[in-house]
Amino acid sequence: MCWSSHTGYILQNKSQDHYPGDISQDQYLRIYSRNISTMAAREGGRMSDNREQKDREHRRNGRTQRTRRTIICMRRMTLVFTLFVMLVALGGRNEAHAARYTTKKEGVDLHVYRDGAFLASLFVRTASINEHVAVKGDKIYCVSKPFVEELNQTLLVYDLNTKKYAVLGYLPKDFYQYDIVKIYKGKIYINGWNPSDNNALFTWKLSTGSLKKVVNAAFAQQYKQYMICEPSMTSGSWTPLPLYVYNAKSGKKVRLTKKMGGYSLNGKYIYFAVKRGASRYENKMTFNIYRYNIATGAKKKLASAVEARYIGKITSKYVYWKTVDYPDNTFYRYNMRTKKKKVLSESAYKKAVGNS
Repeated sequence: MCWSSHTGYILQNKSQDHYPGDISQDQYLRIYSRNISTMAAREGGRMSDNREQKDREHRRNGRTQRTRRTIICMRRMTLVFTLFVMLVALGGRNEAHAARYTTKKEGVDLHVYRDGAFLASLFVRTASINEHVAVKGDKIYCVSKPFVEELNQTLLVYDLNTKKYAVLGYLPKDFYQYDIVKIYKGKIYINGWNPSDNNALFTWKLSTGSLKKVVNAAFAQQYKQYMICEPSMTSGSWTPLPLYVYNAKSGKKVRLTKKMGGYSLNGKYIYFAVKRGASRYENKMTFNIYRYNIATGAKKKLASAVEARYIGKITSKYVYWKTVDYPDNTFYRYNMRTKKKKVLSESAYKKAVGNS
């Protein structure tokens, strides 16, 4: 006899015609078949469980891989963003620490300094070098004014490496003096001055060597590509004068007013005073105050009929002005909201206005 692992019964030899427990052959076969079915079902269940477990593991592995890829992607994005922020910060720091160039006359020589350190000495035998220069790379751009007034003033470039000059071109005789303002987008910007308020802004294109008058007013300040220009040599004027905004990128200009009595630049806003009445200096003058958005071109009136003399500064709230009765000047701050003025000390006025 032998043991059956499927039925759990002890089977006798096949030659014997009786079965365990003295059951009949039919009963035995039914029991055997039922046990076989039960075992098969159990085996199938185990196989199904195995498949489900494998499916769960596969899904879990897939989620793990997707999570891992997501984490890697986020890390890369974080790294890129960090690098971008660092570059912006470095760029801002470089801009904030851009070299500052100054000049000083020493006899007939013009000394040029970079951040206070001596850079070069400019000298031309037959002319005087104007004090306003521009430096780009190893080149110093300057204007020489001949001792003989009948001759044209000359635009020069001085090479710091070779210590030699080269003539770029000659400037018109229309102006008493030319001062280089800056180099911007491949052009040299030059102010042409006259003793009167008949001034102008020129550009000299470095790539072509062409000179062009762009505004009948001199460069004063800049916001991005926008240059604020006025005929007067100072911010504010004894006589009301035009005020322009020149777009160095498009080459277009906008005249804000013909009778500007003072202005201030604050970011993208220009605050300016427009004289009421005749365009001439008077002992008593009244102004309308406006705010101009350089970026959008929108203009808004902030105040009307503000009595003032020499306007030193305008903000979104105040107009700072003074009388011109030297040495007994009186300093004021006018509140555009309350329409009241307040007398200031000279020190308080200078602190608010600066060197105006």
